[in-house]
Amino acid sequence: MTLKHLKERFADQSWLVYDLKRDYGFFYNRQSIEEVTLNEKSFNTSNGGVPLNLLQEEETVSQTICKGYCRNITIRERLNPKLQKQHMPKRYWKFLPEKR
Repeated sequence: MTLKHLKERFADQSWLVYDLKRDYGFFYNRQSIEEVTLNEKSFNTSNGGVPLNLLQEEETVSQTICKGYCRNITIRERLNPKLQKQHMPKRYWKFLPEKR
């Protein structure tokens, strides 16, 4: 179900969803979805962070834009951490670029 949703929602771009705990994931190359495992882990296994020198230039720009967007639309007076935790548990926040 999730893979089908991701394929339909992000059909115009390549993506990788990887489960660090179970050590496997799925890669979509704009045509098909393939199960993958990584032999060499060049990312932080505690938060999924990838060193900037390994990212493509477009990814760095996208993350910067995403962080800037979230920073600018946030109304500090209306932050509601309790509601945020209901929508997405805090343990997943470390994987969101806008939370880093």
